[in-house]
Formats: sequence, structure tokens, C-alpha cells
Amino acid sequence: MANRLTSSITPSSLSHLAEASLAVCAHDAGAASHLAAWLAPHRPQLRPCLTGPARSLFTARLGPLPQHSLEECLEGACLLISGSGWSSDLEHNARALARRRGIPSVAVVDHWVNYRARFERGGEEVLPDQLWVADAEAQVLAQATFPTLPVLQLPNHWLTELSQAVANTRPQPPQQPARRLLYLLEPIRVPWLGGPWKDEQGELQGLRHLLEQLPKLVERGWIAPPDQLEALALRPHPSEPAGKYDALIADAVRRFPIRLDSSPSLAAALAWSDATFGCETQALVAALACGLPAFSTVPPWAPPCRLPQAALHHLSRL
Repeated sequence: MANRLTSSITPSSLSHLAEASLAVCAHDAGAASHLAAWLAPHRPQLRPCLTGPARSLFTARLGPLPQHSLEECLEGACLLISGSGWSSDLEHNARALARRRGIPSVAVVDHWVNYRARFERGGEEVLPDQLWVADAEAQVLAQATFPTLPVLQLPNHWLTELSQAVANTRPQPPQQPARRLLYLLEPIRVPWLGGPWKDEQGELQGLRHLLEQLPKLVERGWIAPPDQLEALALRPHPSEPAGKYDALIADAVRRFPIRLDSSPSLAAALAWSDATFGCETQALVAALACGLPAFSTVPPWAPPCRLPQAALHHLSRL
């Protein structure tokens, strides 16, 4: 019954739901960015349990919302829509509780990696009854990973709006060779063995790999020589703690004009930059959509970058 119900659920169909009957649980920024855009027209129906970056993203788009505990959020709900992030167990716990209560659920997958692991915690897999994705690549991957689940591709309002905001605020076209370099960070959470920094987490190894490969990028005309660079700005992921990259910056600043990005938003950071770098963050795909060169810095001794976008450059292949 749940599969039959959720296979017909689309954002436009939610307006028929009763007031405060749609449970929305999200923590991570990626899925929350999509959900806030898709659910904005249905504010009266929402019964949110939002934590972390998701709460501020929803507030910025929909204004202040009443917040509920997970138990309260699902009490009386007829449908759950959740994210599928890594930084919290909230969304997994919401799907598990919804299943026990017989409430059908939809989950948003906002990336292109680790699809099955997103729905596992402590050896327990809790799948939704339907998946929502925002691009064709994700739909193909989701259908291949979960062949029995309905997968609905929806418009990527977040990316469309981001691209337009960048176009509206960019003072000039990106310079080539690039002088303003933006590094888009993300928590990898595990070290990659086999390289010179095997004791460091993957996100730090990727950044150090870029610093080592900068001369090669200069030779190929992608970026300006170090003495002509305006800045290499590091933009941490919203889930990362303050000060995480301070030691690396202090060590590298003697060789490069490296600093933390101070832009108020991702759109502002992309509008400032001439080229972008990162491991396999969704923000690299956003950079491509904004017409910026984007490079994956996953080093050759690490598992290959799993982003499927053909336009993405890979330092490991240069």
C-alpha cells in the first residue's frame, strides 16, 4: 500500500494534504536545499523536524517554522519526506519510526555516491517507499541501486536559482588563467592509505594534493603562477567545525595566498572565483552549472572520484 501511495506523490500533489500533516525531517544541507524549494508552496502542510544546516536553509526560504521533536513530527502525519545525509541519524531514525507507524515515506538523494549506505545505520537498512532526485545522472544511479523503488526526477530549482544568482552578481567573466581559486571542502571522514599523508583525513589529503599539483596546472595554463594569484580561498562545508583548516593554512600561507573564504553564500563565492576545486562535493557540480572550470582533487592513491559529470576535470588524470 505504501508503494502504491508514494509512487503517485509529487510536490504538486501535496497541496491536497491536510494542514500540518506532512512530516519533514532533514539535517544536511544538500537535500534540505532541494526540499526547501520544492516544499515552499506547501508551507501550511508542513510539520517540520529540522536540525543543523537544514533549519537555517528552510528559515531563509520559508520564514520561521514551528519545530517539533521527531515523535511530535510524525504524530498524526500521513506522509514523511526526509533527506538522506551522513551528518546525523535524524533522517534514518525518522524513516525507521515512520515504518513502525505505517507512515509511507519519500527520501531525497541529493548526491551521486554511497546511495545504499545512506539508508544504513548500525547494520540496519531502512529504505523509503520512493526516492526524489534532481538530475538525470542521479536518477540513473538510483534506479540501478534500488530497482524496486519508484524514482522521481524533479526540477533542480536550487541549482537554477544559484546559477542565476551567480550570473547576476559576477563582476566580470572568469579570468583565464585563473587568479581567484575557490576550494570547496567537504568531510570525507576517513584517511586514504597509500599516499604521503596517510594519517590525515581524505579532505586534507585532497587539499594538500592540489597544493602539490599547482605547478602542473600553471604549466597547462589553467591557473596563474603563485605570485600572480589573488587568493586560494577555502570554503568549509556547513557541517565542519570552525578552525579545522587553520593549521594547514598557517603552514601553506608561506607559499600561497591561501585563506578561508569569507563570502556570505555559495553563490557569492562562485561569483568571485575563476576556477573551483574539491574532492567530490555537490558544490563542484554547481560550479560547472555556473560555467566555471571545476577540478576534483581526489589523489591517485584514493578511491576514484565518483561524480559522473563529464565536464569535471580530475587532477589524478593530468
